[in-house]
Amino acid sequence: MYVFCMFDLPVSTKEERKKATKFKKDLLNLGFVRYQFSVYVAPVRGRHQAKDRISSIENLAPEGGSIRIVTITDRQFDRIVTIESSKYVKEKNPDVSISRFGVQGILEF
Repeated sequence: MYVFCMFDLPVSTKEERKKATKFKKDLLNLGFVRYQFSVYVAPVRGRHQAKDRISSIENLAPEGGSIRIVTITDRQFDRIVTIESSKYVKEKNPDVSISRFGVQGILEF
Protein backbone atom coordinates (compact mmCIF):
# COMPACT_ATOMS: atom_id res chain seq x y z
CA MET A 1 0.00 0.00 0.00
CA TYR A 2 1.14 3.55 -0.73
CA VAL A 3 0.21 6.97 0.60
CA PHE A 4 0.41 9.81 -1.90
CA CYS A 5 0.57 13.39 -0.62
CA MET A 6 -0.14 16.05 -3.24
CA PHE A 7 -0.04 19.72 -2.36
CA ASP A 8 -0.13 23.31 -3.56
CA LEU A 9 1.29 25.63 -0.94
CA PRO A 10 1.68 29.40 -1.13
CA VAL A 11 5.25 30.54 -1.84
CA SER A 12 4.80 34.27 -2.52
CA THR A 13 6.65 35.49 0.56
CA LYS A 14 9.90 34.39 2.16
CA GLU A 15 7.98 33.10 5.17
CA GLU A 16 5.63 31.03 2.96
CA ARG A 17 8.59 29.53 1.09
CA LYS A 18 10.20 28.64 4.41
CA LYS A 19 7.03 26.87 5.59
CA ALA A 20 6.67 24.99 2.28
CA THR A 21 10.31 23.85 2.45
CA LYS A 22 9.86 22.71 6.04
CA PHE A 23 6.74 20.74 5.07
CA LYS A 24 8.68 18.96 2.28
CA LYS A 25 11.50 18.10 4.70
CA ASP A 26 8.95 16.84 7.22
CA LEU A 27 7.49 14.54 4.55
CA LEU A 28 10.96 13.16 3.82
CA ASN A 29 11.45 12.54 7.54
CA LEU A 30 8.17 10.59 7.58
CA GLY A 31 9.55 8.23 4.92
CA PHE A 32 8.09 9.90 1.84
CA VAL A 33 10.07 10.37 -1.36
CA ARG A 34 9.41 12.94 -4.04
CA TYR A 35 7.48 11.38 -6.90
CA GLN A 36 6.91 14.60 -8.87
CA PHE A 37 6.92 18.29 -8.01
CA SER A 38 4.58 18.65 -5.02
CA VAL A 39 3.74 14.93 -5.08
CA TYR A 40 5.33 12.68 -2.48
CA VAL A 41 4.74 8.96 -1.90
CA ALA A 42 5.46 6.58 0.97
CA PRO A 43 5.08 2.81 1.03
CA VAL A 44 3.19 1.62 4.13
CA ARG A 45 2.20 -1.70 5.64
CA GLY A 46 -1.56 -1.63 5.66
CA ARG A 47 -4.32 0.77 6.59
CA HIS A 48 -3.20 1.33 10.18
CA GLN A 49 0.19 2.67 9.14
CA ALA A 50 -1.46 4.69 6.35
CA LYS A 51 -3.76 6.33 8.92
CA ASP A 52 -0.73 7.13 11.09
CA ARG A 53 1.04 8.82 8.16
CA ILE A 54 -2.10 10.78 7.29
CA SER A 55 -2.45 11.96 10.91
CA SER A 56 1.18 13.06 10.89
CA ILE A 57 0.64 15.06 7.70
CA GLU A 58 -2.43 16.72 9.23
CA ASN A 59 -0.33 17.77 12.22
CA LEU A 60 2.52 19.10 10.06
CA ALA A 61 0.43 20.89 7.42
CA PRO A 62 1.20 24.60 7.15
CA GLU A 63 -1.64 27.10 6.98
CA GLY A 64 -2.86 28.05 3.54
CA GLY A 65 -2.71 26.09 0.36
CA SER A 66 -4.22 22.72 -0.38
CA ILE A 67 -3.12 19.20 0.54
CA ARG A 68 -4.67 16.02 -0.84
CA ILE A 69 -3.86 12.52 0.38
CA VAL A 70 -4.64 9.30 -1.49
CA THR A 71 -3.90 5.71 -0.51
CA ILE A 72 -3.55 3.01 -3.14
CA THR A 73 -2.71 -0.69 -3.11
CA ASP A 74 0.40 -2.28 -4.57
CA ARG A 75 -1.70 -3.58 -7.44
CA GLN A 76 -3.07 -0.10 -8.19
CA PHE A 77 0.46 1.31 -8.04
CA ASP A 78 1.57 -1.27 -10.59
CA ARG A 79 -1.12 0.04 -12.96
CA ILE A 80 0.15 3.63 -12.99
CA VAL A 81 0.85 4.80 -16.52
CA THR A 82 3.57 7.37 -17.09
CA ILE A 83 4.07 9.19 -20.37
CA GLU A 84 7.49 10.73 -20.89
CA SER A 85 8.38 12.41 -24.15
CA SER A 86 5.35 10.79 -25.80
CA LYS A 87 6.49 7.30 -24.75
CA TYR A 88 4.60 4.87 -22.56
CA VAL A 89 6.62 3.88 -19.48
CA LYS A 90 5.61 1.03 -17.15
CA GLU A 91 6.16 1.94 -13.50
CA LYS A 92 8.31 -0.35 -11.41
CA ASN A 93 7.15 -1.20 -7.93
CA PRO A 94 9.57 0.45 -5.49
CA ASP A 95 12.06 -1.64 -3.56
CA VAL A 96 10.84 -1.79 0.02
CA SER A 97 13.00 -2.49 3.04
CA ILE A 98 12.23 -2.59 6.76
CA SER A 99 13.48 0.28 8.93
CA ARG A 100 12.95 1.02 12.61
CA PHE A 101 10.01 3.24 11.59
CA GLY A 102 8.22 0.54 9.59
CA VAL A 103 8.42 0.37 5.83
CA GLN A 104 10.89 2.50 3.96
CA GLY A 105 10.92 2.58 0.18
CA ILE A 106 13.28 3.59 -2.52
CA LEU A 107 11.57 4.55 -5.75
CA GLU A 108 13.60 3.77 -8.83
CA PHE A 109 12.11 4.56 -12.22
